[in-house]
Amino acid sequence: IAHWADQRGQLLAFAKSAPTAFFKHQIHRASLHKDGPSHSGNCAPTSLAMAAHVLGKEPAGLSIEESIHRVRKLYDPGLHEDVGTSRWQIKSAAQQLGLHVHDMSSALSPSAALARLHDQLAAGRVVVLIGEPGKPNAGPSAYESAQTAAYHDAIAGGASLFHASYNYNGHHAIFELGLDADGRYLVGDPFSEVGFLAMHGSALKDFMTRWGGGTGVAVW
Repeated sequence: IAHWADQRGQLLAFAKSAPTAFFKHQIHRASLHKDGPSHSGNCAPTSLAMAAHVLGKEPAGLSIEESIHRVRKLYDPGLHEDVGTSRWQIKSAAQQLGLHVHDMSSALSPSAALARLHDQLAAGRVVVLIGEPGKPNAGPSAYESAQTAAYHDAIAGGASLFHASYNYNGHHAIFELGLDADGRYLVGDPFSEVGFLAMHGSALKDFMTRWGGGTGVAVW
């Protein structure tokens, strides 16, 4: 991948046209992560591994699993992959990768958090964003519905997906790559089966609503 600062516009366009090209899925999927485990709590290291890749901080030739483990080992040498990751651990790993870091607190309303995310992306940074995709027993959220619509489009186009819809109710980290020409957010969700997805701000605001207004780490 070309250097992010020099080729940002081209890479954003490429992520839309080839959504799985530098996307990383956190568990096994035949077409996305062939050597991955059946379960893991590696959403944050997977998201940070995507950031490291586009920012030129990942060696060439790593498999997706090697890429994820490389990041996880920076704060968890024992690879306790059933355990989640804190914002502090994401920040620590990013700094060890040689990245600049802006710590995003959770003391904001969802609307203010969305404005903050927009500003970080508009400044040329990428973001590991923490939130919750859905709410148990509440039906599909706006975020889940946006992902599911993309699943349906992919299936209609002939794709063979492991699931026909996106459903996840736990704490989760996703990768925010940037803003497309229409002002939508390019999201790399480590659980998604369609790769990078251009998403309206309302869906991301929904994602952040259930976790203190959203939090995470911006890196560059």
